[in-house]
Amino acid sequence: MYVPSTFELSIVVACGFFWFYGWLSKKIAGPAPRSGLRIKISSPVFVSRYVSIVHSVIISTLSVLYLTGVLSYEWWRVCQCIPVGYCIYDTILVYGKTQLYLKVERITPLHHFIFAASSLWLFERYPLEVTVGYLAELSNPFLHISYHLLHTPHMKQYPRLFVFSSVALIVTFLVFRVGTFGYLLYRALFHESPGLFVVLGIGTLFVMNINWFWRLLRKAKYHLLPHILVSPENASPR
Repeated sequence: MYVPSTFELSIVVACGFFWFYGWLSKKIAGPAPRSGLRIKISSPVFVSRYVSIVHSVIISTLSVLYLTGVLSYEWWRVCQCIPVGYCIYDTILVYGKTQLYLKVERITPLHHFIFAASSLWLFERYPLEVTVGYLAELSNPFLHISYHLLHTPHMKQYPRLFVFSSVALIVTFLVFRVGTFGYLLYRALFHESPGLFVVLGIGTLFVMNINWFWRLLRKAKYHLLPHILVSPENASPR
């Protein structure tokens, strides 16, 4: 009986994400979020973030289930096709949609490559460490919810949700991205000795997350503090 490889299953998963992206784009088609942003809510800039939320919830949930012993190693190994498939989908989407390509950072494909490589080649040797790395996805839903609220009229409707989501983003980003990859880098340097390329990969992700966290704090100064220092209902987004 033929058993497909993780990479082959990843191609199927990537196709599934493309289908979901197209279906979601049609379902939420509508006018531009606000006059200052000349893009529709159904544009790649927004829809790609909604798909990312779904992926993050799936991977985070499965990671917690594995770490708590609910999900077996065998099933978790099969599930590695999900993050790899998402990375394939998102990389193709970024380069295939001009509107989205102009919005994302050029280092995003590098992040996806390291992420996918960990799932394909490192999971069998370091399943625990790779799974802990997946917990970084816990910050993504808060990131995308805050972005949506900041760029749509929903900000005025749900100011307290924006404050909660933004604070949760800062906390989860610090703990599960900066903290987690700092811990994994420490283990790689002083305990595991996984090899130069693995150390460089973890180190690259750690530096990326430090940079993103610093920029996140700078944005919070302009977008979050006005909602904390004054009544959320009276604060207007900058």
